[in-house]
Amino acid sequence: MRRLGSAVGLGSVTQYLVVANALVYAIQLLNQPPVSSGGIFSALSLRGITWVEHTFSLVVPLQTPDVIWQLVSSMFLHGSLLHIFINMFVLWQFGNILERVWGSERFLKYFFFVGIGASVITALVGALTAGYTNPACAQALGDIPWGCFQHTLGASGAIMGVLLAFAMLFPNHQLMLLFPPIPIKAKYMVVVIAAISIFAQLTGALPGIGHITHLGGFAFGLLYFKGPLALRRWLS
Repeated sequence: MRRLGSAVGLGSVTQYLVVANALVYAIQLLNQPPVSSGGIFSALSLRGITWVEHTFSLVVPLQTPDVIWQLVSSMFLHGSLLHIFINMFVLWQFGNILERVWGSERFLKYFFFVGIGASVITALVGALTAGYTNPACAQALGDIPWGCFQHTLGASGAIMGVLLAFAMLFPNHQLMLLFPPIPIKAKYMVVVIAAISIFAQLTGALPGIGHITHLGGFAFGLLYFKGPLALRRWLS
């Protein structure tokens, strides 16, 4: 088991990932239009799609060959202060534990495996179901307005894979939910989250959230733990 050393004061892959996400989010904010109202929370959240999101988030309908790098780059973009805070809080809490158990190299490989896997699932579903709902978008010629595309962004797919890995390694560990504030075992927590994602995807509840991406992260996490042994050896 190996841990990461650093000359800049960061001691783990988890810390590097959190800092990388924060820096990318800062770049997103710097490219946002000026704030007209809404206070500090509005100023620290996305107010529109800029070239950053259109280039590096996962865009549907797919724009080949952009999708090749978007499968990875979309994991480091976020849409609001709450969005990045929740993802980074969960990554910090559970990623540090997994990294101590597995070592830095194995954890980093797993993080990108489930994250990219979630992006692939999102892209495939998007390719099968994509369609311009706005007639003006469907009739657009040449440069299609950015607002005509669906932009998926966030580390949530990888985060769901991290949560599943924690539940697989420590199934009976008691966790305290924030809403509602009740204790729950890790193995039940991931089942509840997956069930909510499936229900929301089928019913259209909780719009604006990438439920398919969440489920993709879970699916690739299960593939890692329950799939071929050769896969785990390759990612170790």
